[in-house]
Parts: sequence; C-alpha cells; structure tokens
Amino acid sequence: DGGNLLAGTSNSNTGSNVDALIVKTNPAGQGMWTKTYGGAGADIFNKIIKTSDGNYLAVGAGSFKLGHASDVFIVKIDGQGNIIWSKAYGLGTLYGEVGRSVVETPDGGFAIAADYNNNDATVQPLYMKVDKNGTLLWSKLFGIPGTGHAYDLVSQGDVLIVTGVVAKASVYTSLNNGYIIKLNNSNGALLWTRNIESRGRSNNLHQVKIWGNELLFTMYNSENYTSGDCAPYYFRTDTSGNPVLMASLTFTGLNRQFLNMYTNVIP
Repeated sequence: DGGNLLAGTSNSNTGSNVDALIVKTNPAGQGMWTKTYGGAGADIFNKIIKTSDGNYLAVGAGSFKLGHASDVFIVKIDGQGNIIWSKAYGLGTLYGEVGRSVVETPDGGFAIAADYNNNDATVQPLYMKVDKNGTLLWSKLFGIPGTGHAYDLVSQGDVLIVTGVVAKASVYTSLNNGYIIKLNNSNGALLWTRNIESRGRSNNLHQVKIWGNELLFTMYNSENYTSGDCAPYYFRTDTSGNPVLMASLTFTGLNRQFLNMYTNVIP
C-alpha cells in the first residue's frame, strides 16, 4: 500500500525489559499501528522482510529460557501485525544468540545470519535454515579460532552468499578481515570462503545485494576493532567472490561508515 514497516525495540511497556517492536506507517510516514512481541525478557528485532505470500517475517533475539542471555527470535506476521507463527532457536550457549539478518529462499524457507556467543568475549558466526513454517532444517556454526560476527546474506538459486567479519589471522587482535562465504542452501555445506582486506586496517563487511551477475557490498575499514578513523568502501565481485571494483568515498571529517544501501534497479 506504499507504507512502511519498521522493526526494532521498545521500552514503552511496563517492566524493566524491552520488547521487540514493529511499527506500520502510511505512505506519508504517519503511524498506523504499533505492536510489541516477545516474552518477559529482553527482545529485539534487527531485520524485517516481506515474504512471497504477502506476509512479513522479522528476526532478532529474545530471552525465553532461564539462564540464557538470548536465543534467535523469528516472528511471521500478517499485514496487521498479527502473529502467524513465532519461533525461538538456541544451540545451548548461555551467553546468547542474536539473529542479524534473514532472507527468503526459493524453496519457500528462510535462511538466517546470526551471532553465537561462546562466552563473554568470543562470538562466532552462525547460519541457520528453517522451512516455511519455521521448523529448523539445519544450522552451521562457522567455527574459527578467534572471534567474528555474521551480518547479512542473500539467496541465489541453491546457494547462499553471507557476509561478516573475523579476527585477522584467526587470533585475538585489534584488527579484522571482512569475509564472504558461499553455502549450499539445501544443507548448509561450505562451498568457499573469501577474505576481504584493504589497506592493512581493520575491515568490517556489512550488507550484500545481488545485482545481475555480480554481488554488491558495503564495508568500512578503520584503525582498530573499535572503529577509529573509519573509511567507507563500496565494492563489487562476481558470483565467485572475485573482486570487480572497490572504491572508497572521501568525506570531510573522520569515522564515516557504510552500513546499508539501496539499489533502484535490480535486474
């Protein structure tokens, strides 16, 4: 209808914990309805997408189990915000799992990029696949010696292209490399991995989109893991992850980052 759906978190309800939030607006940006989701713990949505059946699916994190910081939280809703189904997934870590991004796959299921917290200091990228009803089909923990994060993913045929960041040289360090991973959509099998590095700095790879026969990415690099002196990058690769173009845009001042992008023509 030309309106918008916004997903996030809210502390507007009574109690000390926050709830996952979805807001519907009309084309002029005026609020039409607001709904919160989750349990008694702290809940959040990090991404919402439209599904092929005309409904919507949001992913994030929810606190539902005693002693668990959070589990991956997924809710499918209709156009009025009514729940069609909701699921929470956890691999057993007490330190929390957080859904970062989700994409619908050609078979009608959904693939999810998430973070798995081994402990207070170590995070591992986690990828999951559920069917159209939210039943878990497979999950893959991208085990690395150091630490890393999952950020985004896209679906193309029977493969998934996923992005994130890992500690440089696979050790605890103040520098990171971005990565691109290609997974089999049917079973999560790893097909290949590409490390993305520039200027010998810390690199954070964020959003990915498909554009024709190429992949588009946003990234920024910085002096250290805490993102000092950030330089934003945009780059393209072929579908095998081989670089086609990489460009940094210069702005006045420091600490500039690209975290999201919009493409107005997707062939």
